[in-house]
Amino acid sequence: MKLAVVLLAMCTLSVQGLPKKIVLPPGLESFQPKHVIAFVQEMAAKEMAQPMMQSRAAGGASASTLCYSGFGSNVNELTAQTADASSRCNSLLSDATTQANANLEVDRENLNKNSNVIQSDLQSCQGNIPTNEAIDCYMQQGQGNINPVSSLSSGARTAQRNFENTINTAKVQSEQCDFEVSQNSETTSAKMFANLNSCLAGNEWVDVPIPEMGPPSQTPAPTEVSTETTEEPVTVESTPDPTPTVEPETEN
Repeated sequence: MKLAVVLLAMCTLSVQGLPKKIVLPPGLESFQPKHVIAFVQEMAAKEMAQPMMQSRAAGGASASTLCYSGFGSNVNELTAQTADASSRCNSLLSDATTQANANLEVDRENLNKNSNVIQSDLQSCQGNIPTNEAIDCYMQQGQGNINPVSSLSSGARTAQRNFENTINTAKVQSEQCDFEVSQNSETTSAKMFANLNSCLAGNEWVDVPIPEMGPPSQTPAPTEVSTETTEEPVTVESTPDPTPTVEPETEN
C-alpha cells in the first residue's frame, strides 16, 4: 500500500504531543505502515522524555502505549486488507488478459482452418496439368474464393478488435478499482490518526472500521453433495374387493 507522503505528513503532525516541524526520514518516502508506526512512536517517546511531558498524570506512558498498540494493530489490519484488495484489482486486468489471449488463440485456429481450405483450392491448380487447364483453374478458384478471403480478413479484424476492447475495458476497470481502494485506504488511515489523537487525550482507543474494498473474491461455490438415496418404488399389488353375493328372496 502506498499513501501520499503529503497526507502522511499531515496525519503524523496531527498527533498530539509530536513536534510541529518534522522532516520525514528518507525511508518514509516509500510508505510502509510499519515504518510510519515506528516513526510516530519514536517521536512520541522523545516528546514524552522532555520535562513538559513528565508533568503529565501518572500512568500516561502506559496509556499512550495502549493507544499506539491499538493504532498499530488497526493500521496493520488496514494494510493487509488494502494489499489484498489491490491484488484483486490487478487480477481484473491479468485475468482479462489471460482470457483474451485464449479467445484470440481460438480465433487464430478458426482462421487457420479457413485459410487451409482456400490454399487447398488454389494449390489444386498447381498439379501436373496442361497450362490452359491451370489458367482456367486459377480463374475458377480465384473467383470462387473472393468471399472466403474477404471473410478471412474481416474475421481477423474482428478478432483483433475484440482482443483490444477486452484489454482496454479491463485496464480501465482495474485502474478505477485501484483508485477507489487507495481513496478508501487514505480516508480510513486519516480516521485512525484522529482516533490516536483522541486516545492520547482520553486514554481510550477505538478501532476504526475498515470498509469493504476492491472487487469480490472469486471463490467457487462449494459443490453440493446430495445425501438422498434413490430407491426403486415398491409396487404393491392391490387385491380387488370380492363382489358381494346377493341371494334371491324366496317367496313365502
